[in-house]
This record gives sequence, structure tokens and C-alpha cells, in this order.
Amino acid sequence: MLLDAIARAGLDVISRLDTTPAHGRASDATDVLHAARSREVTSLWRLRVAATAASSEAC
Repeated sequence: MLLDAIARAGLDVISRLDTTPAHGRASDATDVLHAARSREVTSLWRLRVAATAASSEAC
């Protein structure tokens, strides 16, 4: 779904970097949000204009 939206926007994915939480609350089993925090993933998406979109904009 996300990749489809990226493609519809005329973009390509160059790379994706994922990381898990390193803060103390993610590993604190007594924290009420521990289960959710321990599963969260933050992603950095590197995008560029798709080659087909770039060529059509040049016209």
C-alpha cells in the first residue's frame, strides 16, 4: 500500500533503513506501554523522482 502510494507520486525507493527503539522504556517490562514500544520500528525511506516521471517533466 505504501509502496503503491510512493509509485503513484512518481517516486522510486532508493533504500530503507529500519531501527528498533534503544530507549529504556522499550525494555522496561513494568511500563504499561512496554509491549507496544518493544515492537515499534522507525523507518527512514530514501526516495528519488522516478525516471519516467523525470523524463515526462522535461517535456
